Amino acid sequence: MLRNKRFYMAMPYLRASLCLLLFILPHTVVFAQGAKSDTSVVMTGLGINRNKLIQAIDYFAFGLHFKQDKDVKHQPNFTAATEDGEQVQLIGTENGLILIKWTYTIVKSNSTNTRCFNRMNAFMLYMAGQDGVNWFKERLKEISDIPTNLQLENKTFNGGRYADFTYNPGSKILLLVFTPAK
Repeated sequence: MLRNKRFYMAMPYLRASLCLLLFILPHTVVFAQGAKSDTSVVMTGLGINRNKLIQAIDYFAFGLHFKQDKDVKHQPNFTAATEDGEQVQLIGTENGLILIKWTYTIVKSNSTNTRCFNRMNAFMLYMAGQDGVNWFKERLKEISDIPTNLQLENKTFNGGRYADFTYNPGSKILLLVFTPAK
């Protein structure tokens, strides 16, 4: 019961963060062109160069410093985390990323949520352009409107990037996962 009470106490912060993200803050980011494939290099998986993605994330999400971790299913695995509770995982070769996962646990702090939502918004712009940003904002609005509902949504972007959006109201974990479309 106490867990639910804390969740509802955090809702004004979540609503304020989402309102700030959705209506006040502009989403102008230098990557409006997004993650386009380099035609001089054979790309597989998501069609994104891992090093370029890490550079872009470092630009808009200062504080995420990637390190190589133990391989996952014989694929290179790079991870990063912030003090705000964000975690990012990149699995795949330099020119063949097969999974990108961005995880965030919503907290009571309005400023922390806003900062993290802005980073995820910039990530969506990089990965899927304006269509991705709009889709992400719609999902956040659904969470704000009905915070007790489990959210499971997916969409295919850019002719080959499949995105999963998951929000678990019990743990308050928000998860964005990109994989190659099947």
